[in-house]
Amino acid sequence: MKKSIFIMVILVSFVFAQQCADEFSPEKFNESPSFFEELVDLTPIGEKKELSFVKKKDTFYKPNSYISYKAYIYPTINGFWSYKADANGKIYEVSVSQIESEIVNDSVLSDMINSDFEDAWRKWEGDGYEHYMEPEFVRFKYGKKYLSLKAIFWGVEGDSARVDKSTISYQITDFTDEVNGYIKCMKLK
Repeated sequence: MKKSIFIMVILVSFVFAQQCADEFSPEKFNESPSFFEELVDLTPIGEKKELSFVKKKDTFYKPNSYISYKAYIYPTINGFWSYKADANGKIYEVSVSQIESEIVNDSVLSDMINSDFEDAWRKWEGDGYEHYMEPEFVRFKYGKKYLSLKAIFWGVEGDSARVDKSTISYQITDFTDEVNGYIKCMKLK
């Protein structure tokens, strides 16, 4: 009796062990729009690289590229301004900022962001300080990379952000290793 229960537990665990994380299926990533490709090309995402950035908690910031206010950190330059790296130094997340010439209306800014990415988002959400596009992450394939994109913006009419111009930060996260793991898992099935 104990032997048959043991064998059944082993078989059930083997069946569940062969499940592949469907969220990393390559089909869940859309072809990338050209503006996204331009952003990615500005960054060292997916590379093992050490840059002369300042570390705060788990994020590295380009010197003289941001201001801090309480828990918020806002970019002050256009372009690549922050990143995160794993324990081996491989950069898996980058942020690229775009600073407008003035404070604009939140709807105008969200429409502008959405049009740059071929209407990837349905709406935007926000509080008095920070606004973001919904769904929070959209996924794109660019070359052999599988990436997600999150758009955050500050400095719109009526918000409390400590910036003097409307500011967008595009956060790009590399999921190439996870997608390749999914592909390998599916081949083993």
